[in-house]
Amino acid sequence: MRLLSGTPQQQFAIACGISPGYLSNIEAGRKQPADDMVKRLANELGVDLHEITYVVSSEAIFDTSKAAA
Repeated sequence: MRLLSGTPQQQFAIACGISPGYLSNIEAGRKQPADDMVKRLANELGVDLHEITYVVSSEAIFDTSKAAA
């Protein structure tokens, strides 16, 4: 969703109060953010919390590339 908004990773991370490295780990699926961080990410993206959690859940269900590795 951040990529669709065109916001650079570093700028978005700073706006969320986290490091670009941590944001990178969240986006790559290496880290799972706490509930309050998910709310902050949704707020910065300007989307409803349910939208961001649906996207994450859908990607987790349909992304079989990680399961094959």
